[in-house]
Amino acid sequence: METNKSHSALNRWLKWPRLVSPECLLLLVALFSRLLPHAPNFTAVGAVALFAGYFFPRREQAIAVPLVAMILSDIVIGFHSSMPWVYAALALTALLGRRLQTAPNLQFSWGRLSLQSLVSAGLFFVVTNFGVWSMGGLYPRNLEGLLSCFVAAIPFFGNTLVSQIVFGGLLFGAHRALRKSGAATQSQATLFRPAP
Repeated sequence: METNKSHSALNRWLKWPRLVSPECLLLLVALFSRLLPHAPNFTAVGAVALFAGYFFPRREQAIAVPLVAMILSDIVIGFHSSMPWVYAALALTALLGRRLQTAPNLQFSWGRLSLQSLVSAGLFFVVTNFGVWSMGGLYPRNLEGLLSCFVAAIPFFGNTLVSQIVFGGLLFGAHRALRKSGAATQSQATLFRPAP
């Protein structure tokens, strides 16, 4: 009986894609992960960007979700000089997530996700720290300054990578569980399947 109730609730939710759209849900996940107390660089935004790239059929949608989440949360948290670099890294992460769509017959692979999570965390590390170095002020604008900037940022990379794996696993795991539950009809299931 409990199973029927949960399937009924899921079916009702699936019938309201405009009211509870995947975009809104992902925005909320990313927003709250930044607004709630967290360790430095341990938020869902990077994983949301990767998932958005995989999930949404249009590139513009995929990029907009993490960027809107960042803008809205930055309004609360405060703006900073390295924002363009952070936003650029997240946009690139969303584009990287689109590569997960290119698997044959859209077959999902945890191995591919793990690799993309590692690459996206590394991409975020390189782009944002290059931005900090290039703006000057903290490090000399030479090779030694760039290397010093990267070395100083290494402790933050661990949080970035772990958050990418944890939140990515939750997002992609929930997505796969919904797809496999069989509760969605054929037409509703397309909500959870990216366009080729």
